[in-house]
Amino acid sequence: MPENLEELIDYIKANKAAYGMDKLRRGLLQQGVDYKDIKLALDTIEDEEESKIASFLEEGADELNGEAVLEGGISAKAQGYKRKADKILNRFSDSVGIKKQDKKIYLDILKYGAISFLFFSIIVYFFKYLGGALVYPRVSASLGVFGTLALPDIFLVQFGIWKILGLLAWSTILGAVITFIFLKFLAKVWPFSIWFKLQQKLFAFYIIFEFFFGIFINGIISAFSWVYLLGYLVILVGIVIAAYLVSNYLAIVLENKYEDQIRQLTR
Repeated sequence: MPENLEELIDYIKANKAAYGMDKLRRGLLQQGVDYKDIKLALDTIEDEEESKIASFLEEGADELNGEAVLEGGISAKAQGYKRKADKILNRFSDSVGIKKQDKKIYLDILKYGAISFLFFSIIVYFFKYLGGALVYPRVSASLGVFGTLALPDIFLVQFGIWKILGLLAWSTILGAVITFIFLKFLAKVWPFSIWFKLQQKLFAFYIIFEFFFGIFINGIISAFSWVYLLGYLVILVGIVIAAYLVSNYLAIVLENKYEDQIRQLTR
């Protein structure tokens, strides 16, 4: 068993390729190595690897002139844009208090949060259409062709391609932002702390968020009526199903890639 941090770092470097990080981490914990020492060693190794990659990229960029093309078809100009984008991203992450070793996980939170909420919205939109299909005949019977004007915005009666594309694009952006905010600032705050696992936290969060902003603000508060009750219930079922599916997906992806970091974020 490694006796100090330097030996621990050398041990991890020598064995990570053969055993994989998850198996190696569990083995070290079983041997009695402190969790904080393992994390410090992993952070040190990651910093060393990032420094090597940055040094390699800088040396390669210095050798280029003008629009010389890098291997793989990336020009020096494009590489310059990438460095500028990285600087902006680093400034943003620093401004919201993200540590250097946590930047990768938060990038994936943004990415997978956007993907998850996109599919969440697709499922919910489908149930909004079903709810509207149940409600519209009753309203139409009373108001004729103007029945759609009496429906709350939460119900979808007709799909327009540009409208749906706009809604989906907005859902992608919104999903990235709210998932980031949730895992960065809200995951440890009551009442979400009563759920321990990440999947349970996300499941509750998606339901509360969509119910409040989707049903309450866009629906019930603007048109509370027994005529619409069945439609609201159908949409609520869709929200629960969508929240269950995407929370499972997002939790599995993040926990598989960042088991220890996610445990710290949601503890």
